[in-house]
Amino acid sequence: MDKQSGKDLMGTFLSGIVLQVLSFVAENERVNIRQRQAEGIATIFRPFLANISCCLRSGRDLPSATLILHEV
Repeated sequence: MDKQSGKDLMGTFLSGIVLQVLSFVAENERVNIRQRQAEGIATIFRPFLANISCCLRSGRDLPSATLILHEV
């Protein structure tokens, strides 16, 4: 009976370590995905922000959204 409880304890210990490693990998992947999404969103909006800031500095009216989308 002592050997069996030792095996159960070892199995529980190893299961816990595996779970921690998988949790660590999953969290790192979530962080990387958020970072890539933020970079993609910034890349998409950069031309919009450039057009808007250009118009605001020059005092012109803002272009329509369809015009801005067509330029991208």
